[in-house]
Amino acid sequence: MGKRLEAFSPDPLIGRIIGKCRLEKLIGKGGMGYVFRATHQTLQRQVAVKVSPLDEKTDAEDVERFLLEARTAARLEHPNVVDVYDVDREEDFYYLVMRYVEGDTLRTRLGREGFLSWPESCRIAREVAAGLQAAHELDPPIVHRDIKPGNIMLDGEGRVRILDFGMVRLLGEEADEEDSKKLLGTPSYMAPENAQDADVDQRADIYSLGVTLFFCLTGRKPYDARTSLEMIYRHVSEQAPKASSIRPDLPEELDHLLARMIAKRPSDRCADCREVIDCLDRILEGAPAVSKTRETDDNVSGQEIVEIVEMDSSSPEEIFKSVDPEEESPDESSATVVGFLGPPDQMPYLGQDVERRRLVSRLKACSQGKSSLVFVQGAPGMGRSRFGRE
Repeated sequence: MGKRLEAFSPDPLIGRIIGKCRLEKLIGKGGMGYVFRATHQTLQRQVAVKVSPLDEKTDAEDVERFLLEARTAARLEHPNVVDVYDVDREEDFYYLVMRYVEGDTLRTRLGREGFLSWPESCRIAREVAAGLQAAHELDPPIVHRDIKPGNIMLDGEGRVRILDFGMVRLLGEEADEEDSKKLLGTPSYMAPENAQDADVDQRADIYSLGVTLFFCLTGRKPYDARTSLEMIYRHVSEQAPKASSIRPDLPEELDHLLARMIAKRPSDRCADCREVIDCLDRILEGAPAVSKTRETDDNVSGQEIVEIVEMDSSSPEEIFKSVDPEEESPDESSATVVGFLGPPDQMPYLGQDVERRRLVSRLKACSQGKSSLVFVQGAPGMGRSRFGRE
């Protein structure tokens, strides 16, 4: 549906009444449609309306996925899940009426702040886990399959609400032959079993939540890649770094929990979100009022040693070998990836992208009054000065 949606302009819909709702302002766009702030004409209250255009290219799968989101969210009555009021069709549209939540997505907040304090990160993860636990406890249970910062809403009071149940799967539901060839979700947050033609259960949501928590704590994802397939390969094959290697002030127990949440094998992860909540509660009980900083051996007061950036020795030709600049960035967009992961020696080899992103997040922190000391080291001629300038 994505390419068809790009060809559709939402502007003519502003001011239009769909169902009983007058559309007032475009506030979001997802893989399945546009989201508007609207006023319900009968109730005289603000609502959010997701509109999915229909045309001759619309297939039955698109329609069913849109309806599935509505039916799924309607079954969930939980303070950490956005309420759904109605779903229907009008002329050339399917539309979904939801509670309007005034605030920002977690993605927007992270883009603004870089990263969050570890107590705040744990609080957000706990509320997401509570909403997911409610979905997992339904009969039949529901797996979200696309937990990420862009699908987590933070209202004006800081309460968390989970968005977008358009990629859910009911546990026990048999996938048809076409679905078995597709990887549904966002590659940067996708559990390894999604790419390995394996059974997907609630532990896939725990993995995605773990990646999201890692991002909240460090300002970066565990893996960096130029293409969706490379990102998926890294989730399947490479060991994630410890969050504490980037944020030395993190509690050891939080490092251990993250390692379990993003373990490669589902059997090595927390069994369910209730276990995640219990662990987060224990960690939060020991949360300090102010995060600690770590001083250098030279006693530079108030400065935190963030990390030592190790430069790569590969030549520029090797660094950008096999990288297709036209590939869509896998960072945030939900994707249906159809393909086969090749052997390691055929995967693109990246350069200093990860290190650059780390420094960008640190610079953002500095602009907010959090001083940092970062060492960039490597052999002579490695390009350290140019790296710092960039």
